[in-house]
This record gives sequence, C-alpha cells and structure tokens, in this order.
Amino acid sequence: MNISFKTTLIMSSIFSLSVTAKHFTHDFPVSTTIDRSNMLSETVNLTLNPSAITLMYDGEIKTFANTKVDLNIESTVYSLGSKVDVDRYELFLLGNSSSCYSSTIKNITQKVVGYEDIVKIYLDDDVSEMNVNKAYSITDSSLFVEGSNKKHKLVLRFSTLGNDVRYCDGSFVIGFRYDL
Repeated sequence: MNISFKTTLIMSSIFSLSVTAKHFTHDFPVSTTIDRSNMLSETVNLTLNPSAITLMYDGEIKTFANTKVDLNIESTVYSLGSKVDVDRYELFLLGNSSSCYSSTIKNITQKVVGYEDIVKIYLDDDVSEMNVNKAYSITDSSLFVEGSNKKHKLVLRFSTLGNDVRYCDGSFVIGFRYDL
C-alpha cells in the first residue's frame, strides 16, 4: 500500500504543476534580406593587358601618346546552367584619377593643380568618353557559354600638360555587372 500511495502522490504533483503553468504565445516577425551585390559574385574575371603602363612624354604634342589597352572578360556564369538567363552585361567606369608633380619625386608640396583627370577613356570604337558611373550596356549572349571570353579595346587619350609638369601618375577602375 505504501508503494501505490507514493505513486499517486507523484502523479498528483505533476498534475498540479501542469495546472499552475501559464500558457504564453508570442509572434516573431520573419523577414528576408537579399544582398544583390553578391549575386553571381566570382563568376567573372576582368584583366587588362598590359596591366600597368609607363608612358613617355612627347614634347612635340606636349602630352603622352594615345595608348590602347585590352580589357579581357572571362565568365563562368554558364556553369550555373539554365538557372541564369544572361544575354547582356554592362561595363562602367568606377573611377579615374591622376596627379601631376613639378618634380620627378612624388611630393604633395610639388603637386600641380589642374591635372586630376588627364586621361579620357574610350570603350571600343565609341566616339564619346566613358563617364564615371555611367553604364555601357552590351548585348552579347556568347560570353555566357563555356570556354568563351570577350575582349574590348580601351583607348586612353591624354590632355596637354603644362611646362611645369615633370611627373604624373594615375589609375582607373572598370566595373562589370550582369544585366539580368
């Protein structure tokens, strides 16, 4: 009899716990954020040929000679199969800056004002220069098949330099995006 009394006592204490517990509900909002800047990341590779250039000053034209650079584009978006339908892409100039100095030694005190953008960049045979953050749309689905790559010509045209300039350096950045 003692054994069954203990069992009954245990059951009744469990029962009393479930009766005294309160029932709470709470709604948790669910949301999704899609970072489109990382979509199809690492599916394209841009290279310039040559990747760096050293220009010689031409005293007759008082600037550097126009220079052509190859922009090579390789894409692996085809490896995603039919999940992505791409037939266009965009190229754009992200930045273009230069600095010129009155000495062959780079020194901020010898920087000459007015030469912050001495190069204009032209894409392929376009007659107008590329502008920062302006997209140039190219329709060509052949870039998105296995083993293909595209080549564009960039023409660099330089501004006239004054007699006070002895040294210049600069850089530009080309961006790429898929047009989905």
